[in-house]
Amino acid sequence: MNNKPATQIAVIAVFLQIAMQLIFQYIGTNLFGFNEYLRYFLSGLSILTYLLVLAFLLSVLRYYNEKNSIAIAFGVYIIFTTINNTVNLTIGYWMANPVTYYTISSIVHFFMVLYVAIMAFMVKHPVIRKGFALFAILSLVATIAVMFLPMLFGLLNIGFKAYRYIYLISILPLIAAIIIFNKTGEDTKSPDFLSDKPLFKNDPF
Repeated sequence: MNNKPATQIAVIAVFLQIAMQLIFQYIGTNLFGFNEYLRYFLSGLSILTYLLVLAFLLSVLRYYNEKNSIAIAFGVYIIFTTINNTVNLTIGYWMANPVTYYTISSIVHFFMVLYVAIMAFMVKHPVIRKGFALFAILSLVATIAVMFLPMLFGLLNIGFKAYRYIYLISILPLIAAIIIFNKTGEDTKSPDFLSDKPLFKNDPF
């Protein structure tokens, strides 16, 4: 059994997520008042691709028999991300002033990322250990930057377009995900790798 197709799909999912981030950046900076239905479609697609990336990361952890506590952390983060992003996407319909919610959501999100980052540093397998450590560092950097740079930019009176570019920092953890998936793909096709188990249960590849 060769897991190369599965890891290739994972890398494609990462690049799709990066593409979605860049599209949103362009639309937010250059197009005002664009079609609301298109915005919801692109938002939903972005959420799905990000969840797919997280699902592949969780599968890699299970593939290398990492501790259940690490896998549980990523599983909890996937559930939180699904609920949080879904609420963020629809909150305008049922809450007139969601500022308080966004503040609480940002704080909870920070602690969730911190939890996942701490657990990611506990990954032991040599093939993926450095990749998950990098993912942890970049996730924390991106989360802290998105939380605090807007306030800093406001104090420095930096222009709106520069403010919008802050959210491109969220691409950083995806770079680590590409490294993890590439390392996994290289390892599973090595003649020294004796395991023939699939990356996913009932893996069709």
